[in-house]
Amino acid sequence: MAADHSLGPVPFRQLWQIPADLVAVLGVTAVVNAVVFAPIVREIPMLRIPAILVFVLFVPGYAVVAALYPEQGESPPSDESRESDRLRAGIDGSERVALSIGLSAVIVPIVGFLFTFTSWGIQTGPIAIGITAFSLILTGVAVVRRWTIPEAERFRVPYETWLAAARSSVLEPADRADAVLSILLVASVLLAAGSVGFAATNLPQEDDFSTVTLLVEDDGELVADDYPTEFEPGEEQEFVLAIDNHERQTVDYTVVVAEQDAEVRDNETVVHEERELERFEIQLEHDETGTIEHDIDPTGADDEVRIVWLVYLDDNVPSDPSVDDASYHVHLWGESGATETTTDEG
Repeated sequence: MAADHSLGPVPFRQLWQIPADLVAVLGVTAVVNAVVFAPIVREIPMLRIPAILVFVLFVPGYAVVAALYPEQGESPPSDESRESDRLRAGIDGSERVALSIGLSAVIVPIVGFLFTFTSWGIQTGPIAIGITAFSLILTGVAVVRRWTIPEAERFRVPYETWLAAARSSVLEPADRADAVLSILLVASVLLAAGSVGFAATNLPQEDDFSTVTLLVEDDGELVADDYPTEFEPGEEQEFVLAIDNHERQTVDYTVVVAEQDAEVRDNETVVHEERELERFEIQLEHDETGTIEHDIDPTGADDEVRIVWLVYLDDNVPSDPSVDDASYHVHLWGESGATETTTDEG
């Protein structure tokens, strides 16, 4: 159980005395945000994967533990008769590591779940920002709590002791057996690091893609349902085309809206004639969603008609646009009394 220390005023000189372990938390957080958002760095799996794993599996939980337990861990009392009367003021290193991993395993899914209620949904960028904000706030609380307790009682990572012990074990082994074991340990660490690096650089990359959704307004909300199925001459119908960019780069989209005189024959769509109605352009960054609001008034609405939205990337629009050469498309049958929309990748 953590000892209770009041939060008094903090001397200004302490603002530059952030504990080393919390500096490491801030450093890992900065690296993760770089590998997630920096244009060039985020394309290097050997940096991106290990940094994200360390961050997600350890950092948010460690920030919580550091805020709850700013004190050094104390050994249990040797006098068993007084054990029930004494409370430990902190926790030791192994307990900190175990709690940090366990809490991170709880915190990260909760943050991801909360983002499902936002317009961003579950995406790497927003979730990274959410976990970063949580970790930074708790790290700030941990820093202040350590400053407000006596210096002798503050938790600090005994890295100097660990380094001295490691140096002594490698350079001054007690006997030949210790020397061999030290060499094997160093070789194992190097082999493991090399294996992780090789696996990280050879993992399959996520596919780049865009999603295209046709929407209409229903009681003030945009829905992908209840599309108009009858087009009266001279009567425009309102539509909204939503595009989500997951292409890992900024993309200039061109949308060609066309009217087709078509029919389904032997489970295949046969297009007799096609007329371009409108053309739109929109630029979206990676993980950005854009919408295009427009009205449609087919010229041949007296007959069965199919409206298609042909989506092209980076202005790669042929002179005669069609479903076959579009990067993505959605379509809508009208006048037949049945609505069907599909999204295909070209």
